[in-house]
Amino acid sequence: MRLASLILAIALCVWSQFGHGQLPGPPNVILVLVDDMGWSDVGAFGGEIETPHIDRLAAGGLRFTQFHTTAKCFPSRAVLLTGRYPEQVDMDESPTGVIRDSITIAQALGAAGYRTLMVGKHHGGDHPLDLGFERFAGLRGGASNHFNPGVAARPGEPEPARKTYMAPKGRWWCFDR
Repeated sequence: MRLASLILAIALCVWSQFGHGQLPGPPNVILVLVDDMGWSDVGAFGGEIETPHIDRLAAGGLRFTQFHTTAKCFPSRAVLLTGRYPEQVDMDESPTGVIRDSITIAQALGAAGYRTLMVGKHHGGDHPLDLGFERFAGLRGGASNHFNPGVAARPGEPEPARKTYMAPKGRWWCFDR
């Protein structure tokens, strides 16, 4: 009888631990959009190029295989941010475009309690902070020179590439605003 009581007490203690565990928190969300990248350029999608870090991220998450959009960079971003077809995102006619009348994924995630950050090239007419991102560090224009990312040439180097419609400062590098 004593042994049965001891076993029952241990079983109840162990069993009680399973019922009161903490629920896991919401998952982390990382969206990656790369310009001018082919389907087979990443190992996770069967490519011949070794991409171990990207492959590890892809193995532990979702891989979108049906993201179809136009070849232009800003419409691609508008589609990813809004989940709508390019022709459904009411963008103005400027070279960089402005998203209108659409809820972005950053706004939806922010409303659900997530913290949001955009890093990299945006090339849209609106500022990422106006699209629901709390923080932004990156390039707002479409032109970039990765060997000399500044707005002026370094001593002894040629002037960096520029696009003619960009602001007088050249590139729009910014951190937040």
